[in-house]
Amino acid sequence: MRVKKLIGGTARAFLDFILPPCCLSCSARLASPNALCADCWRSLKFITGHKCSSCGYPFDFSLSSEQRSFRVCASCASRSRQFDRAVSALEYNESSKPLILAFKHGDRIDYARLFVGFLRRAGEELIGQADIIAPVPLHKARLRSRRYNQSALLCRELGEPSKIILDLLVRIKNTPPQAGNYRNRNRNLSGAFVLNSKYKRVVQGKNILLIDDVFTTGATAEKTAAILKKYGATSVSILTIARVVTPS
Repeated sequence: MRVKKLIGGTARAFLDFILPPCCLSCSARLASPNALCADCWRSLKFITGHKCSSCGYPFDFSLSSEQRSFRVCASCASRSRQFDRAVSALEYNESSKPLILAFKHGDRIDYARLFVGFLRRAGEELIGQADIIAPVPLHKARLRSRRYNQSALLCRELGEPSKIILDLLVRIKNTPPQAGNYRNRNRNLSGAFVLNSKYKRVVQGKNILLIDDVFTTGATAEKTAAILKKYGATSVSILTIARVVTPS
């Protein structure tokens, strides 16, 4: 065993010498792979302060301890949400957007480990409470063109194999790239998702956590949560790398 570790360490050291680890964002040299340099790390805006108890929208003001348990943003106050809770690690802005788009569309699947670190930090409670963890699915046509579902990669990297069901939901409607406000997105996604028929009994009474890349208006979260609750899920939460913070 000691010999194997020695050989493995030597091989890694040689590889690092030939191809030194670089920042995933700016390519500056680093001491370890799958990471960001200090400057790129500081440019990200993590959602760590007070936020909506429903959708995770970050507030720019402080709440008392009594307010934190029920305070919701204007969007959540104006409509009844199908999901129970949404949590995002980052704000979707000029710093996080290029990383996420490269992961989503640019074959940078090596970003998955970095992003999962963000998800674990932001959603530790949700991950621990979940009975089932599943990705938001892609339509089969989009999956063929992209060759991978970024949300499924995140699920695999989470390291919770006993909880993960990668094909829990199926996307049967190939909607165009989502744009616009909540009403438009909600209309476009009507009938887009179904529950995989072999899991109809499995979801009953379960706390389900869905993994996605970006929370925008919450329309995708609403549609997927509604399907799961229709078949008896106790709760449905959403965990994403980032969320849009402009009002929807």
